[in-house]
Amino acid sequence: KALTASRCKNRDLYADCPVTCGRCILTPAPVQTTPTPTVSTPAPTVCVDREESWKIGSRTRNWCAWARKGVEPDIIASKCTQKGINSDCPVTCFECIPSTPAPVASTPAPTSSIEVQFVGNPCTSNSPGGECAICTGDCDKDSDCAGDLRCAQRGGNASTGNVHVPGCVWGPDSDSLRLSDDDFCFMPISQPGVINYVGECSSTSYLCGLCESDCDSDSDCEGDLICVRRDGFEAVEGCTGEGGPRDLYSDDVCAPDPASITPAPVASTPAPVVCADKREAWTIGDISRSWCTWAAKTSTASRCKNRDLYADCPVTCGRCS
Repeated sequence: KALTASRCKNRDLYADCPVTCGRCILTPAPVQTTPTPTVSTPAPTVCVDREESWKIGSRTRNWCAWARKGVEPDIIASKCTQKGINSDCPVTCFECIPSTPAPVASTPAPTSSIEVQFVGNPCTSNSPGGECAICTGDCDKDSDCAGDLRCAQRGGNASTGNVHVPGCVWGPDSDSLRLSDDDFCFMPISQPGVINYVGECSSTSYLCGLCESDCDSDSDCEGDLICVRRDGFEAVEGCTGEGGPRDLYSDDVCAPDPASITPAPVASTPAPVVCADKREAWTIGDISRSWCTWAAKTSTASRCKNRDLYADCPVTCGRCS
């Protein structure tokens, strides 16, 4: 009530009246805060054309393929607007360009349904933004292609019919296009250990990794890999997948130098146990005889034990079958 400090001291009330005597400070109850709501991130746009046919009006067809037959970009854009298929055919209708970051781990080759399209020579003159979309051509160099796409150089081997475009498919009645020497934009992927065309590797641009092509010399390959020459779909030591969907005909592949490959050690096979009794006589103590024959006559187990004949008479003593 009064003289608080004096009274606290006189009666030694600090322990019993800590608030009154100023030995502690009242802390207000914490104010509960409402957590900040988490803002959901919208799913990324999937940049793949619709594969199956669907109905618009009275007709059922693959409308993406129908729009692509327009060839010229303005005609394709007009068809997309006319049928309202921009969201179903984002690649064909130039709504987006597929792009993936360079993968660190091995990624399986994706199944693609994007058809190869010839849009002009060069394709940059007939493409929005002056860059060619995936599976379109004719391109001359990687910079002709949009984003992370590269130009698949099919060269003179295209006339063999064996040179495809990685990640792309040939449409119906496309033989003339498939057999031409036109080049097309594609998306490279990583598949360590599997033969995989990633572009025209060079020491001045990007290097080919393990089992990647196309290289021209060892300096186009990463680390100690060497450039292995090929004339077709030959197998490459240290790699698999020759002739696969991302192997281009006669392209040279970066692979381990055979001289640096340490052969796997051959496991030694233990010598088989020879399960046969000793035939000759030998001395035990002061007696020399054929002890296996002696043990087999009577009380075999007891005689084997008494004379320790297990190693010399394994058949008689029942140590092997």
